[in-house]
Amino acid sequence: MRLESASVLEELRTRLRPASVAQVGGFRPPEDHITSWFLKGVSRADEGLPTWKGKPMFPLLQIRVDELPVIPDQLKGIALLVLFHNVEQHPFDEPHGEGWLIREYASLEGLQPLPELDTPYRPFPVQWLSVIDDAPGWEDAWDMIDLSCVNDDEQASDSFLKISIATGEPR
Repeated sequence: MRLESASVLEELRTRLRPASVAQVGGFRPPEDHITSWFLKGVSRADEGLPTWKGKPMFPLLQIRVDELPVIPDQLKGIALLVLFHNVEQHPFDEPHGEGWLIREYASLEGLQPLPELDTPYRPFPVQWLSVIDDAPGWEDAWDMIDLSCVNDDEQASDSFLKISIATGEPR
């Protein structure tokens, strides 16, 4: 590995951070519907399911923020997030509301379960695990540091991959 590449990777290692990682399923579902879920969600009584192109969207992920071991500053003041997705296609690079949307709630009061839609997937509860050394992925790392020398160095590229894989394990 070239010295310049090694230096860039070392700089990247200094930017590892704590994060929350979802564990989906593998444990008894809670009775509480206002908790983190994959493929279940809640809303206020007057909201119901959002629609896209005349069809209801389904709750892909519900995150109860106070369950996260690491809460980013951007989520302070938010109690619950529900990510909705359309049933037809994944909306890559589409703006909010175009095939997907996120509802955020500052309070858990008055939230009720949404009707379950027929999807080819089963709902699972989510538990959050803490990692202390989360690494950015390839695209995000470029926003932090110029990886040109790593890109041109096969050994350094392999080392980058080992950093991002090794740090993704829950602790």
